[in-house]
This record gives sequence, structure tokens and C-alpha cells, in this order.
Amino acid sequence: MTEPSARPPLRPLPVRVPPRLGEGTDSYLRRLARANHLKPSYLNALTSPRSNIGKPDITLLAQLAGRRPTCGAPSPMPPAGRSPSSTSPPA
Repeated sequence: MTEPSARPPLRPLPVRVPPRLGEGTDSYLRRLARANHLKPSYLNALTSPRSNIGKPDITLLAQLAGRRPTCGAPSPMPPAGRSPSSTSPPA
């Protein structure tokens, strides 16, 4: 099986769902899937490092959600092709 880092980047899903404070990964994955009219098992298969077995890879889940993988409160990702510093107004 291909390692997650060897996969091409996943494009964000059309419907963005913000995570809830204290929400677990499985619950968030289910809400994200349902908001995008997908089966949670499909998203789990896309984000699991070992073909739909175990917990999803947080980096892959963040790519689908259009968010940065962080331990704290996630912040939205900048638009494609732009760095975080280029999205802030000039000083």
C-alpha cells in the first residue's frame, strides 16, 4: 500500500465543516462526510493509512476539510498557491 506521504494531495471537499470544541476525529469525519453527501466509510478509506483500518491520518483529513492539521483550534488553510504571510494585508 502507498504511504500517505506518497499520495498526491487531496483537494478540499466543497462543503467546509468546522470542528466542534472537544470533538473526536471519528465524529468530525462523520459530520464532514454527511455534509458532503458521502459515506463516512468512504472518507475513512481515503484518509486511513492502512486501507480503511484504524484511525484516519490527520494530515489527509485536514486536506479534505480544507484546514491545517493542528492540535489546538484549527485555522482555515490559505487559498491554494498562497502562503499564510501573503494573505495578510501589508503593514
